[in-house]
Amino acid sequence: YQNHEDLGMAHIAWSEKSGKLRDKMAKIISCDSSWIMTGFAVAPDLKMEQEADSGTLTFWRCAFNDGQGWSQLAAADQRWLEYLKSEGIDLEGGLYRWWPGAGWSPQDDTDYVNVYVAKDMAMRGRTLHKMWSGLGGVREEIYSGISQCKYPSIWNVSATADNS
Repeated sequence: YQNHEDLGMAHIAWSEKSGKLRDKMAKIISCDSSWIMTGFAVAPDLKMEQEADSGTLTFWRCAFNDGQGWSQLAAADQRWLEYLKSEGIDLEGGLYRWWPGAGWSPQDDTDYVNVYVAKDMAMRGRTLHKMWSGLGGVREEIYSGISQCKYPSIWNVSATADNS
């Protein structure tokens, strides 16, 4: 979607026109509540975004440490990306950051969600191998003390709309 209005229009269209498909989904998935998250790309993989109709997402829910916030996180992102570039390291996939919006539980201390997007589990595995082969220590040093991330989860996803 190009903007929040487009996303809202898609939601309206789904609510008004999904009919039988919505009824089938309601038998499988309970949508008793929903929330909105807004996000931005930290290191997008534009080629993969244009070509992939499915993928693997890894999520980590994160909370800032005391005295830390978005400016410290953005500075660490810049240092991390500069380090990767200076070493000629290509991490496949994309890194995005989402933050909770309307509908998110006020009892949840999540400030943002790190989202790593890979084409498939093999791509995710290659990236993890690079992290475990030494990059993870560098990354930890760069991001140390900014936030605590927990509850990693992995999701296989399929596109439900064509944005072209």
